[in-house]
Amino acid sequence: MVRSVHPKKKNIFLDYIVMADFPSQRQRYDGPLTEYVIQDMQEELNDEIECKSTLEGQDTAQKIADAQDFVLYNASRINTQLTTLTDIDKKIRDLVAENEQLQAADAEYTALVTSASYVEIAEKIASLNAIAAALDAFLVQKGRRGRPPL
Repeated sequence: MVRSVHPKKKNIFLDYIVMADFPSQRQRYDGPLTEYVIQDMQEELNDEIECKSTLEGQDTAQKIADAQDFVLYNASRINTQLTTLTDIDKKIRDLVAENEQLQAADAEYTALVTSASYVEIAEKIASLNAIAAALDAFLVQKGRRGRPPL
């Protein structure tokens, strides 16, 4: 399921969905995890509502003190997490490239997983992931991903 997009704007996730293949989508699909993502995004919504209420009622000095405390207690941890995630990103990208080569080498299997019914399921799984990723990217772009500062 692809969401509609303003006619002058390209949906960057459409390319991802078109390229969806059954083996990788089947491997990535996790029903409970999808439910968790939905629940997580609901929590994001609730946090934004709470953040709005807090920001409307907080003075500048308190906001500055809260921001300074956050940096003091979290800067080192954030640096470590960024290093770890960057390392995982490289490993995943390398393995995806290797797995794509291995998959292309088996013609019979490729014929099965590129059939219409398998492609349809793969596109639906990719749509679930794309919607979650788009929402996550939107929240990150807006600096809102995770629990908002109070």
